[in-house]
Amino acid sequence: MDADIIETDYEGRDPDTGLALRVQCLEYLDSPVLEWTGWLENTGGAPTPIISSILALDGDFYGGSPVLTHCNGDTNGADFYAFRQTHVGPEPLSFAPEDGRSCDHAFPFFRLQFQGHGLAVAIGWPGQWQAGFTAVDNYVHIESGQEKTNLMLMPGEVIRTPRVTLLAWEGDDFTGINLWREWFRRHVLPRTKGRALSLKTSMSCNGGGYEFVEATGENQVRFIEAAVKRGLRADVWWSDDGW
Repeated sequence: MDADIIETDYEGRDPDTGLALRVQCLEYLDSPVLEWTGWLENTGGAPTPIISSILALDGDFYGGSPVLTHCNGDTNGADFYAFRQTHVGPEPLSFAPEDGRSCDHAFPFFRLQFQGHGLAVAIGWPGQWQAGFTAVDNYVHIESGQEKTNLMLMPGEVIRTPRVTLLAWEGDDFTGINLWREWFRRHVLPRTKGRALSLKTSMSCNGGGYEFVEATGENQVRFIEAAVKRGLRADVWWSDDGW
């Protein structure tokens, strides 16, 4: 794709049902990051058989004394987005949001720290994702995908898996945190005039009490103009649900 990213696409098709799979895999040459997304398409002339339990990630990662750092997401309470550390054992640690809201009582970003190395795992946010971590002997088995997937595809229909991003590092937890921040700023943050938004210029604003019940284009513009007059020059005007 450019000097720092190699894209490899893997494709296959079931000749009996016409179900086709394409997986886009991105390897970042300037960071220890690999990510991928899968697409399933019905290229045949009849509905596919039932498709269920699609896993975008199903793999083993080796290391001793695994500790998982995870977050409880939006709990609508004083403890929301609180980080926790849990030792991974033979009993699966399972995570999923509530009612299809991507960060409701769960958060799709994890750090798995072994002795001397670690792994960051991020799961794309489309709907009701799920993730599980289980320690077996000297490795941790990770599974992730869309929870409760059970469907058929009509001819021409396409669905995708969550995007999975993995970052591996050697050293302590702080090494992984800083490598993730560096990669995220370089490749994920929106850019304006060729540079990533800095912490000094990025802020989010909401339209106050109108947001959830009476948000309109007119009153949102009015709030934006009022903020600018008061010296609050935001790059992003973020309106939450309720439109």
